[in-house]
Amino acid sequence: MTCPPRLADRAHCTAADSVILVAAISGGSFTAAQFALSGADGLDSSFEQKVIKQNTSHLAIGGFLKPIYWGDRTAQVVDTFDSVLQFDSRPATFMDIDFRKQPFLLLQGTDILSGRAVPLVQDWFDDICSDVNRLSLSLGVAIAGSLPFALNGVHLENYRESTGCRAIDADYEPSTSTSHLAETAALARENPLEANVARYRLWLRAALPMTVTGGDGKVVAKIENPRHRTIKYLHLFDGGLSDNLGIRHMMRTIVNDGTMKSLAQKGVTNIAFIAINAHSDPIDADYLKLSGPNWIPSLIMSAAFGPVERTSEMTTFIQDENLALFFSSKSPSDSTLYPNAFVIKIDPDVLAGTGRAEVLREDFKAISLLDQINDPQIDLMREMLTQITDQSPCWNRLKDDSYSGCYVYFPGMQARATLVPEKSVQPKK
Repeated sequence: MTCPPRLADRAHCTAADSVILVAAISGGSFTAAQFALSGADGLDSSFEQKVIKQNTSHLAIGGFLKPIYWGDRTAQVVDTFDSVLQFDSRPATFMDIDFRKQPFLLLQGTDILSGRAVPLVQDWFDDICSDVNRLSLSLGVAIAGSLPFALNGVHLENYRESTGCRAIDADYEPSTSTSHLAETAALARENPLEANVARYRLWLRAALPMTVTGGDGKVVAKIENPRHRTIKYLHLFDGGLSDNLGIRHMMRTIVNDGTMKSLAQKGVTNIAFIAINAHSDPIDADYLKLSGPNWIPSLIMSAAFGPVERTSEMTTFIQDENLALFFSSKSPSDSTLYPNAFVIKIDPDVLAGTGRAEVLREDFKAISLLDQINDPQIDLMREMLTQITDQSPCWNRLKDDSYSGCYVYFPGMQARATLVPEKSVQPKK
């Protein structure tokens, strides 16, 4: 596989070497953090023993037996992760990830009061006058996977109204200007999704009401705040509650004209979006079989996780459509200005059918995350991943470096072209 520009001195690179960004929420956030910190070498047998095979039920019970964790269940998670996410024999922070050599780590939480996704990146930490580099990786992982009721969440103070951003850095300037956010928020009719995100960030900055004028003195944007809403704390829980694939902020950041052109100018010819969706089937609930009150606990579980599953389906659809919209707007003469796009879905549902594929699908979905994962189950996951990638035309084209781009809804289905129709089915000349 062709090496990325930062590894141009190598003759050969693996897929892991070529990763430039890894985004994760919930249970996948710990593996993502370790990969970003230490690369593929960090996902060794020791990590597998300490993390993948960890008995979460025993861990939870052990926490309840220690009075120090009674008032803060999240603290136990942070202490546990601190012992593994290490840098120079101390708990690692976001600053310890060398993005020149390692992939960018994108974790996110959910503001439980608004349901808004909050990515743990400096651009958003600018809104609350804080520094993401000082955040420990274990706390970031705890934010990304803090399931309500099971854990207490993480509560970040917004310093805007107390000390202010200048108290942290006299030369402070936000990555995204407040005027730009106001202009975006004013375009609610044209793009309501982006406008709502911008308005939320303006609340974080205590910037409303405000009026933005252009160079000619004319009003460009005017945003009121009739309810005088302010946000003094971010109460962050599992990022999967707002985006169970953890890809929306990534797509918003990468799939735009400026970023894609910048990647091409830096020598990136191919960019692959690999979306891993280890979602579950509907719970084998008692209320599917019984008519008595025994179905109530199962109904509560299904009511909690069912909407998350449906949201994941919508997120997948939006990702596909955003990529199709971006590339379909380009002309054939633009083909050298942007990287070729590959979308690869790692989804157990593509194994539905008969034979070994169906067995792999059902056995994988039967694995309980509350119990200890054993070697046969890990082997099953590896076999399932191999089958999915082997059947993915997009993955095979990327791996062989012989095609110019492709676009598929799911591995195994017919490829759909994006940039230039004929380029997704013809090899390079």
